[in-house]
Amino acid sequence: MQRGRNMTIKTLKFVYVIILFFSLFLVAKNEPEPKFIECVTDADCLNSQSKMYALICEKNRCIYEFLKSMHYNLS
Repeated sequence: MQRGRNMTIKTLKFVYVIILFFSLFLVAKNEPEPKFIECVTDADCLNSQSKMYALICEKNRCIYEFLKSMHYNLS
C-alpha cells in the first residue's frame, strides 16, 4: 500500500516537472522580436536623457552607446 502511494507521488512530481520544463520553451517561443528605430544618421535617433549613454545610428538602427569619455564619481 505504502509503496504504491510513493510511486504515485513520484509520478505526479515527474509530470509536474515535465510540464514546467516544457512551459519554459513555450514562453521563450512566444517572445516578440525587439523593435528597433530605423535611422540613417545619428540625428534620426531620439535624444537620450541619460548622461551615461547616447543613442547613435549604427547599421541603420538606433542603439545605445556607453559614453567612454565621461568620468563618474561614484562616492
